[in-house]
Amino acid sequence: MLLCAALISGTGFAAFAATTQTVTFTVTVPSVLELTTTSNAVTLNLTASDYAGSDAILSEVAAAHQLAVRSNRAWVINVRSVTANFAFTPSNVGDTRTKPSTDLSVRKAAGTYQTLSTSNVTLASGTAGGVTHSGNTFDLDYRVATDITLDPPGSYALDVLYTLTAP
Repeated sequence: MLLCAALISGTGFAAFAATTQTVTFTVTVPSVLELTTTSNAVTLNLTASDYAGSDAILSEVAAAHQLAVRSNRAWVINVRSVTANFAFTPSNVGDTRTKPSTDLSVRKAAGTYQTLSTSNVTLASGTAGGVTHSGNTFDLDYRVATDITLDPPGSYALDVLYTLTAP
């Protein structure tokens, strides 16, 4: 009987023995820093009657398009013109006057207008989040200064460059 109890005790003791292993789980999260726009073109068509009150006018295009940021860290958007002057296609052949990029300004809707030159200026900043995160999607307004004594008839175009970076 004693032998039987010893055998039962020995078997019971082996059932309580345990071993462990540690497994390391690793995940790599990529850098997410993405800027999108709802449109890559903004057009303003002025008429002769726009100048009825003054030779020099400021014209605005409100909510011209949206920018949206998707990022997993804080971000900053800078803006600048690609060239110092508008590209100009004159209505009257031979007119070679130039229109400076500083005649165009842009702002995050309801913000402060930033005059464009070939140097970056800060347009907006924000925190990590997707495009639905508060402040990561916003409208842009444009304002252009024109003067009938300085700006001959024709078509003016200026490329505006938006750059998203992490500070």
